[in-house]
Amino acid sequence: MFNMTAVAQQIDNIKILSAQLYSQDSALQKEHKRLKTFNQIIVRANEATTQKELVQGILEACIDFVNFDIGGIYLIRDNKADIVATKFIPPHAIETLNQICIKRPELRELFQFGKPLYLINYDQLYPETSSMLGGIKSLISVPVLYNNKVKGCINIGAFNNIDITTDECDILRTLGKHLGHVLHRFEIEQELETKNFDLAAHIEELRASNDSLLASMQSLETSQQQLDIERENFRTLFNKMTDMIFVVGLEGSILAINDAVRHRLGYPNGNLIGQPITVVHEVGECSSIIQVLAEMIRDERHHCMTKLVTREGEVVRVDSRVVKGLWNGKEVFYHVAREVV
Repeated sequence: MFNMTAVAQQIDNIKILSAQLYSQDSALQKEHKRLKTFNQIIVRANEATTQKELVQGILEACIDFVNFDIGGIYLIRDNKADIVATKFIPPHAIETLNQICIKRPELRELFQFGKPLYLINYDQLYPETSSMLGGIKSLISVPVLYNNKVKGCINIGAFNNIDITTDECDILRTLGKHLGHVLHRFEIEQELETKNFDLAAHIEELRASNDSLLASMQSLETSQQQLDIERENFRTLFNKMTDMIFVVGLEGSILAINDAVRHRLGYPNGNLIGQPITVVHEVGECSSIIQVLAEMIRDERHHCMTKLVTREGEVVRVDSRVVKGLWNGKEVFYHVAREVV
């Protein structure tokens, strides 16, 4: 049977170790810094008092965010895209690239369907335009969206071949959506001002929307930190504990196992992942195991005595305990099985 005091002390030690590892993890610290930078960008956008100040601020923030070199923002007017903000783009290039047709084949996905473009070989695909822009090699174009309608795009380029991470891509897309929302706010304010409407209620609503977005990003930052800590906890738990541990989805499939499962039951890495938990039990016990799992999902049962079967057919009697938790953001239960000799 379990010594619950010892298990609790072991879990506490794991949490302390995981916290220490997290504080030393430069990758996680970099992600934390990116999220803070993103929040600062949103605050900067919200403080803009004119559309020109808004788009210029967003453009410069995007360039700095991914360490690119130049960029421009287009807004759509009458099936044409006009440049409304630039950074380090030569004047002759601005004149040539202004008022582009949004129905051009290579731009259809961006302007009509709102799909971003990520090119790390821009100089090979469009050598003339690349040369006109000073020889850029990487280009990112993210749509400016409001209610899934494309209002324009943010273009940023680099003179080197630079790959950006999935997280950076997601943040840039979110910035495009945020710019669309704030531009819509300016449009509403200008329209209401010209018609002499009362702006107070509308501005308050938009501020609430911006506050909600900031709160969501702060919640995402906190959730990411917690998730990273939990992942470190689980890794350490798997490496330290001699008990067999199964991470099981609520539908009953095995999501992860520790080394004790692999060594005692004789399954190589990956062989059990995705299989139903009943695969490691005796055939005659499957129906009762399914019933036990149903009770565990309903939080009516956390403990049972059962038998596991090794890959070679050996029966292993175990004392099992189950606790609900999270794994990669999904609700699961942790099945900890201790062999009974």
